[in-house]
Amino acid sequence: MTRMNRASGFGLLEFVVVLIAVCIIATMLWPIFAPRRCEGGPRTQCLSTVRQLSTAVQMYLQDHKGFFPGVNWSSDIETYVGSRKMFCCPDDSKAKQVIEPVNYGYNGLLIRTDGRGVKEFQFPTPTEVGVFCDASPARPWSEGGGLIFGAPLRESPTVSPAFRHGRVIVIGYADGHAGVSTFSNKRVEIRKLSDKYSRAFYQTQMLGSLNNPIGGVRDFRMIANPDTTPFTIGGESCGRLLLEAAAKAWSVKTGTPFTRAWHNQTRTAQRGRHYVWISADGEKPKGPAVPIARDAMVVIVNPNTKVPLGHGFSREGEGSDRSYNITTAFLRGVFGNPDGAPYFNASGYCANAYQAYSFRPDSGSYRFFTGKFGKQGVPLAIPSGKDSLVEWVDDDYEMVERVANDPYGVGYCTAGVADSIKVKIVGIDGHRYPTDRTDREGRYQDIVPATPSPTWPLVRTLYAEFGGNTWKADGTGIGNVMLAPGSPGKQALEAAPMFVMGYHRP
Repeated sequence: MTRMNRASGFGLLEFVVVLIAVCIIATMLWPIFAPRRCEGGPRTQCLSTVRQLSTAVQMYLQDHKGFFPGVNWSSDIETYVGSRKMFCCPDDSKAKQVIEPVNYGYNGLLIRTDGRGVKEFQFPTPTEVGVFCDASPARPWSEGGGLIFGAPLRESPTVSPAFRHGRVIVIGYADGHAGVSTFSNKRVEIRKLSDKYSRAFYQTQMLGSLNNPIGGVRDFRMIANPDTTPFTIGGESCGRLLLEAAAKAWSVKTGTPFTRAWHNQTRTAQRGRHYVWISADGEKPKGPAVPIARDAMVVIVNPNTKVPLGHGFSREGEGSDRSYNITTAFLRGVFGNPDGAPYFNASGYCANAYQAYSFRPDSGSYRFFTGKFGKQGVPLAIPSGKDSLVEWVDDDYEMVERVANDPYGVGYCTAGVADSIKVKIVGIDGHRYPTDRTDREGRYQDIVPATPSPTWPLVRTLYAEFGGNTWKADGTGIGNVMLAPGSPGKQALEAAPMFVMGYHRP
């Protein structure tokens, strides 16, 4: 028995042979893994540094009544960090050529019109809003570091996101945590809705994560002797961000007060006043009005929708590649309940089948949507009385949240706020909402297109309508300066991140 055990054991010679083989394999693989190991050190240190900077911002908030750092952000949090060396990532060789370098960029969307930072209550979802990230070029301390998008209504040195750790950008967020955004190549797709960096620094306004309309608007130039009559703004929620940015810029430069009017107020309530109103039914209003933007309206469902397939609702693909298509007839059934149609047995609701969500009848978005899908050009008559089972919502953000939390929900909203993480955009009659590109396998990519396709059935023009003195013959009204085609204010708005993400030139 002892001899058999010894014969079947692992001898010294075999052990030596195996050890030599392992060493040879390790030697061959070392050049492959060595760069990754070297890369991990500075990246880990950078992540730790950004996390400490995020902690410093939280301490600053506590001592400054909830205000975030402003245009001089690096100086604002210097005392909470302890050393100026903490503002420079060690993996930036070019930064050594700058005296006391700062090579992290601060999010210009967080800057108010007075140069101060926004307040905490302006962050509905701080976990998605970026405060700073890897950026270049490195700026000297005397310039206060760089701002991504720059500061609004003033000149300021700007920087761009930088890839210092392979295909990774390190980000510090508004709630104090830090993380990374990984890319398939060293290229930032600013309209890619699922990318962490793009969401943090480009889409915070359009998706409702940050309420600072003027953030990122630069180079606004005023004219002499502007009118300073108080005015009201209002209209559709799909264009409220654009209108508020224009009004806020005007207000800061002139000292002119303005009040917000919610989108479900009718224009009749504003007649005789000094106001700017945004119309979204796609039709040019009578009187003084100009086109200020285009957008695309989309139909949305829950990503894991339980709306049963059939009767005009279909699905393609599985998992992350899953997409849905809906027919015009199905939409008429969900929102209009045509007589005699199978499957649609209630006004906007069918048990274990669907729940319709709609804007209110006095909304321009409602008129545009129902007009597109009515029979023979007659708008749908979505039931709105006490017997209606349609769920009514007040704005696009509420629409996204309601559908995102209802697996049977079917709704519609402007494409700029259709968060691809929360909801799925549905194809209509075989038309898929256009994107800028597909991947190598031809799969759908969730990137907001630079321009909405003319083949998409729900593209509309947004008009600004003016009352009182907001549109003046001498060109001094707010509408002339801020919203007229080709005006300095309109050019500044079109260059801002919110226009890149959610609006298109008319």
